[in-house]
Amino acid sequence: MSSDAGNASFKSNKEDSSETEKQSDWTENVPETSEQEAPTLSPTARATSNLQLIDFILKDLQALHDRLKERDLLDAPLQK
Repeated sequence: MSSDAGNASFKSNKEDSSETEKQSDWTENVPETSEQEAPTLSPTARATSNLQLIDFILKDLQALHDRLKERDLLDAPLQK
């Protein structure tokens, strides 16, 4: 393959890729949404979801407390 053919092929690919970039602008296809369109949970489902989140946080805090206790860092003075 000659260098002229290689350059022509490269230019063609470069032009094709710029067209693809123009066509694939993802912002053109993003639907407009608002908070009003978001699905709403029933009060019972929302309460259940909140309780699950609280339970997860409490378990995580308990695990952190246990690790600090194992390392005797729970009552240690804070270092600056």
